[in-house]
Amino acid sequence: MSNLEVHHKEFRSQAGHDSEENLITFCAGCHAVIHLGAQLCD
Repeated sequence: MSNLEVHHKEFRSQAGHDSEENLITFCAGCHAVIHLGAQLCD
């Protein structure tokens, strides 16, 4: 329950909202992996 971060399912940079339906929590390590993967796909 520690080291959690909030992630936007639809990125804010792509018009994602701060609504509860668009948010999920991940540990910091998993959150970083998601964003690194997204950067590799850009």
